[in-house]
Amino acid sequence: MPPRVLHHVKPEIRVLGVAAMQREGFLDLIGVVYRGCSWLDGVMRGRSDSTDLMEAIAKMIECSPHAGQIRVILLDRKLLPGGASVDPAGLRSTTGKPVIALDWPGADLEWRSKGVSRPYGAFGVGKWASHAVLRTSTIEGGIPEALRVASMVVRVIPD
Repeated sequence: MPPRVLHHVKPEIRVLGVAAMQREGFLDLIGVVYRGCSWLDGVMRGRSDSTDLMEAIAKMIECSPHAGQIRVILLDRKLLPGGASVDPAGLRSTTGKPVIALDWPGADLEWRSKGVSRPYGAFGVGKWASHAVLRTSTIEGGIPEALRVASMVVRVIPD
């Protein structure tokens, strides 16, 4: 799929937040699709035998009924277990969807929300559009709703 460039951010833009947790012999992935910060649209699950999560995330999205509606993928380094990796630029190329990666190594942008400052990288989306996505998808604090809910769900999945 050719990469899309995000130009306009609607109040109910569909964002996918991804969280992962180490299980015995594999990594469990949870993706949560949110409309801005207002509506939970869906939850998806994936698994990876590898510490490189890019292919598993792309497959999880591809197999989802929400694939065509997701406009931006949100990642947070804090929501991935130690040793797990994702190449945000590669994920953007593979899925064709812009990626915003919070607390990412080498992040060159900074987002401030209600006293919380977080570095992030933006792939396929400019600084102003990425700020608008983060602002639109966050109720309070420094974590977008899709990521907050994904982190809660991934912790309660049975083995």
